[in-house]
Amino acid sequence: MKTMQYIVSVPEGEDADLLLAKIQSDGLQGVEQQAEQMLIYWDADQADHEMLLDVLKDYPYSAELLEAQNWNATWESNFQPIRITEQVGIRADFHPPFQDCLYDLVITPKMSFGTGHHETTHMMVTWLDEMDLQNQSVFDFGCGTGVLAILAAKKGATNVIGIDNDFWSIENARENVLRNEVPQVQIDAEDITQISGPFDLILANINLNVLLAHMKDLYHLLKSGAGLILSGILLSDESSMQEALKAHGFSIRDQKSRGQWLSIYAIKL
Repeated sequence: MKTMQYIVSVPEGEDADLLLAKIQSDGLQGVEQQAEQMLIYWDADQADHEMLLDVLKDYPYSAELLEAQNWNATWESNFQPIRITEQVGIRADFHPPFQDCLYDLVITPKMSFGTGHHETTHMMVTWLDEMDLQNQSVFDFGCGTGVLAILAAKKGATNVIGIDNDFWSIENARENVLRNEVPQVQIDAEDITQISGPFDLILANINLNVLLAHMKDLYHLLKSGAGLILSGILLSDESSMQEALKAHGFSIRDQKSRGQWLSIYAIKL
């Protein structure tokens, strides 16, 4: 796999999260945010570069082709443990365990998204911490590092399936599943249309466009009365997501927000 690295200048005062939301797509391999610039890693072989360049047209940027590498190695060395709630902590395997944490999750991110540091993952973890998942079936749509699927299993879910369309995420999630000793979690590179339900709970921390495109699939994969937890939604897109959920037969039960981001808990009617 070859990767294009785009170094984008983000002027002081502009919201880098808004830029990040605009470039969420299958081509995005990762993002590193620095003081006044953003490093975007983009699939050089299959991604829609015209879409990205259209988004970047108003920003100064440079681009460089990188050979296959684990560009997240620097992140790993700088990755800090994070305590999400009183019960849930996330750390890398080179950190000491949380001594007073019921769910001590060991996540080495490599080239995947999902360490709990971003607002969207933070909210998803908080939802799960509030739930009783004993003997539940859970589907994690766009699993990234596998952190949500792993936490669901730690909380008692007996059948957990996570999928992603990125090779690095699949490999990384499987490693993290083994590391956390949760054999009931299955990580696959399947398309959502190939997944068989129904599930007691679906987790989807992706982005607005993907969520809207697969709303019907998410509905059909849930048991009647079961829950759907979404994130990766900007606050500015709140009404669009709410309307889509209601139009597809969901009832919104609660919401969380953190920074510029929104997370919604809905029930299949």
